[in-house]
Amino acid sequence: MDRRKIKATSYHDFLTGYIKLVENLLDCCENKIQEGIENEGAQAYRDFIDAVYDFEISLASLCLVLRKMDENNFIHLTQQIRYDVNSLIHSNRFRFLSKYSLEVYSKRGKEIVDLQALLKYAKQCNLQ
Repeated sequence: MDRRKIKATSYHDFLTGYIKLVENLLDCCENKIQEGIENEGAQAYRDFIDAVYDFEISLASLCLVLRKMDENNFIHLTQQIRYDVNSLIHSNRFRFLSKYSLEVYSKRGKEIVDLQALLKYAKQCNLQ
């Protein structure tokens, strides 16, 4: 197997792992929000904050893999997906608007990211 195929396989493996991790953490965060985490006590709130930070790091990692795959010409990021990827990589905080919509804050200001479109695109890239 040549180096390019090994590299592509490695990126696809990382992409698969991050897609699953982001989806699991997204479900975890949504469940905790719906349960009304503020009424659960200090430890439950700390667990929720940990899950949000894990989600933020996993989402940024997923975006980095997508961007690296684009830079290596394994995939082509659409203009909107590229914009969302860069917003998430450079964000300093975010808040959930809904399960699949984030308001992301960065030096560029406040931006809305469609997580559903991003995850759908990542899954399509992973099938190639």
